[in-house]
Amino acid sequence: MTVLQYQTYVEGIRNNPHSSHNKGISLSTVLMAIGGIIIIHGCVMDTTILTSSGSVHNIGFINEQNKQIQIGGIFFLAGIILYGFEQKKVK
Repeated sequence: MTVLQYQTYVEGIRNNPHSSHNKGISLSTVLMAIGGIIIIHGCVMDTTILTSSGSVHNIGFINEQNKQIQIGGIFFLAGIILYGFEQKKVK
């Protein structure tokens, strides 16, 4: 491939944002997926401990659950915001 052919190839990619060369997984998609996984993990987290009188909810575990859900939500919202900016840039 000559230098001129390469320059033409690169210009073609730059001028066509919908080309197959730009079809990778974006940062926004990764952030939304990670956020969703963290939220689901937080929602199914067990917050109980066994005591002599039975099973009770541990305040520390409930706090950890809330923190996980909040962090997952932050990741998910950041992904949505980035996705919106990516869509705006393409149009």
